[in-house]
Amino acid sequence: MVSDNDLESRLATAEGIVREAGQLARSHFARVGKLQVERKGLQDYVSAADREVEAVIRERLAQSFPNEAFLGEESGGEIVDPIWVADPIDGTANFLRSIPLYGTSLAFVRGGRTELGIIYLPQLDQMFTAIIDGPARQDGRPIRVRATKSLDEALVIIGYDPRRSKSEFFEVLNRLLASNCEFRRFGSATFSLCMVASGRTDAFWQDHLQPWDALAGLLIVQQAGGRMNDFLADEGLRAGSPLLAASSTIAPNLSQIFGIPLVS
Repeated sequence: MVSDNDLESRLATAEGIVREAGQLARSHFARVGKLQVERKGLQDYVSAADREVEAVIRERLAQSFPNEAFLGEESGGEIVDPIWVADPIDGTANFLRSIPLYGTSLAFVRGGRTELGIIYLPQLDQMFTAIIDGPARQDGRPIRVRATKSLDEALVIIGYDPRRSKSEFFEVLNRLLASNCEFRRFGSATFSLCMVASGRTDAFWQDHLQPWDALAGLLIVQQAGGRMNDFLADEGLRAGSPLLAASSTIAPNLSQIFGIPLVS
């Protein structure tokens, strides 16, 4: 077992768990055409790989941190404090089409704040980590968000949930286009947040995400010097929330475009 209060030890243990889980996901990716797949909803899928990878995360956490709560995208869980929040394969639609933009994500939440965030991008073999009040890192090296000066120099990643209002989405997209931003859609929040934290893109927005999609990446962006909204406010841990994470230099302008207030 790992000490309750030693976040560095927790991070080291959790990083090992996420790497093992991500490597399992990568092994399934190599034979994705043979996986059993179910449809959960509109453009929302789950595969045998998602469930198997999440089971590994849950089992390893139970061994290292017994009696601590777990919330997973596929198996759910009771929300109590403290809690581990996991997404075994974020970007399942990409994964099932052999598109290598997906990630394995794990966050540790205690006392109403995210204290640890770990994301592994299996196909790139890149590990992103952050600890509250510590640096964000990629493969052990500190990373920083990009110091983009204006919106007409920015590359913004957008997310889309087909269950949300299409008219509101297009209204926001029109405002973004009017600012002369360039934009992309990658289909994975964890992947997108890693791109922001490492300075490869400038921001990521989606009008609603679940906590397993968002919490680890938000902490990594925060500790890399970015700004974001308070995702855990109100019922964010139970019901999800809108998300905006951006380079600090353009975050206020994007906050106005997307209508999402930032943490001060």
